[in-house]
Amino acid sequence: MSALSEDFQDRIGGIAEQFVDLKTDINGLKKDVTGIKKDVSSLKQDMAEVKQTLDSHTKMLDSHTKILDSHTAMLGQLMVDATETNINLKTKVSQNDFAKLDERVVKLES
Repeated sequence: MSALSEDFQDRIGGIAEQFVDLKTDINGLKKDVTGIKKDVSSLKQDMAEVKQTLDSHTKMLDSHTKILDSHTAMLGQLMVDATETNINLKTKVSQNDFAKLDERVVKLES
């Protein structure tokens, strides 16, 4: 019986060692899970900050779009004004031509 008892104790001892190893593994897993939770929490915070930055940039782009639209309208008006000025300049008499006309009028009146 003593051999049977010794075998039984060896098996129990082996099982006890496995439980100790299992407990160590579980504690390691708990630490890993805790680390993962911290990482996920940090990622959530980072994502919130990225979203906030993205929202801010979206507002800036909207503002820039309005300014760009305004400038486009101004440029369009400037082009119309420049075309009108160009037409007016083409129909006006130059100083040289005016001087010649003035001389002709003076001769005609004398």
